[in-house]
Order: sequence, then structure tokens, then C-alpha cells
Amino acid sequence: MANETISSVGKDSISSFNLIYANLPMNERFQTVVVIVDQPISWEMAYREINNKTALGNKISEALIKLKIL
Repeated sequence: MANETISSVGKDSISSFNLIYANLPMNERFQTVVVIVDQPISWEMAYREINNKTALGNKISEALIKLKIL
């Protein structure tokens, strides 16, 4: 399921996330940014999932939008 490609992650969300990610200090990228179904998601994992447009990436993106991070 995590490798399932989806199309609902918008280009604006991906661009916004990539801009934020690019400006994070290297050590911060390993910190938890959000928890999805009791699984802590680091910035690095979020980067991979969002940019690969996976189902998990979509959930992460939605959570970050809800939290007003994106």
C-alpha cells in the first residue's frame, strides 16, 4: 500500500513541501513532523513519500495542510 502511486497530491503541495524541506537544517530532517496512524513520520520520510506520490505521501500532505505547515 505504501508503494501505491496516487495522483491526488497536488503540485502546489509538493512545491511548498520541497521549499520548506530545502530550508530545514540537516539535523531537523530526521525529526518527527507528523504522526500518521500511530507511526511517527520524519521530514526525510515525508519527503520521499510526498515526492513519490504514494498513498502515505498523500496522507502526510493532507495532515501537513491541516496543521497549516503547508
